[in-house]
Amino acid sequence: MKSEVELKKAVAQFKKGMFELEKYRKDSYVPISRYRHVYRFCFVIFTIYVVLWCIFMLLMSKPIFAPFMQSHVGQYVTMWSMLHMTTFAFVTPISGVLMLFCFGKHFHRLHDYLELAKEIYVTTLMEFCFQEVEYRPNVKVPEKVLDTFISFMPQHTHKKFCEHVECELDGVKLHLINAEFTKKTDEAKLVVFNGLLVEGELKETMHFETYIVPKRKKRYNGLYKIQFDSDFGQVFDVFSNEHVLAKKYIDNVLGAKLMRLASHMAGCPYCAIIKNKLYITLPLGYDPYGLAEKVETEIKIADTKSIVTVLKDLSEVIEVVKPYKETAS
Repeated sequence: MKSEVELKKAVAQFKKGMFELEKYRKDSYVPISRYRHVYRFCFVIFTIYVVLWCIFMLLMSKPIFAPFMQSHVGQYVTMWSMLHMTTFAFVTPISGVLMLFCFGKHFHRLHDYLELAKEIYVTTLMEFCFQEVEYRPNVKVPEKVLDTFISFMPQHTHKKFCEHVECELDGVKLHLINAEFTKKTDEAKLVVFNGLLVEGELKETMHFETYIVPKRKKRYNGLYKIQFDSDFGQVFDVFSNEHVLAKKYIDNVLGAKLMRLASHMAGCPYCAIIKNKLYITLPLGYDPYGLAEKVETEIKIADTKSIVTVLKDLSEVIEVVKPYKETAS
């Protein structure tokens, strides 16, 4: 964890990031109203074209107007209408293309703004608790990592992965993936998981393979089920290939940290320690990097207190995941 001085620096960096985000919004955000004269011109041209077409078709289709159309005035009206409709027939597509260009430019700038907002927001948010933070939104998460997490997930029919952050904590390299798993039923579409998936590459290989899962949610054949008399045992089930060592490790080191982590979330996390890999699911129940978009005004930053609390608890869990020694207390 960061010291008090380092934490103050992280807070200052976070505020700086928010200031830069707001400055970018004011400098680069292009509201649609700025192009209102272009849209108005396109609308007027299109309206005139439609009105002329309707008038001309009305005059041509009604027998009552036949004498008028055969007169010199009627012939003049016909020629005038055909000429202007031909002109508008060329002008209307050009104005439409111009309008699409303006819309495209607007939404392109808005997309850039949103992407920069997320990069600044997510990076500074992660720097509260981690080091060497790198925001990688367009980097695909390795299939092997996702397959491991999917084996922990409840039954689902659709999965979506959003922001992907790589960072480090005391030499442990981490992947934090914003994910949502949904299940479609006959009645509705249910969200079965919304939160973060955390994969860490430990500096040392653990002496046992252990799965820590919510009570009565899953079984792992071929592994020992460890019983706990504490509150931890009322919330979690533990399966391991090293019964005695894993029990001591959880009792003395890891159990309290996981209980604290679980207390700040919408559900219990799944945790797996496999050789030198650590896997944790964080069912937050909300988008951890939520940015509420308000077009033409601002991007509203979600309250960060809850996610920062979870990240601090997560960093404490990662710091204690080391090969167990009998001297640990």
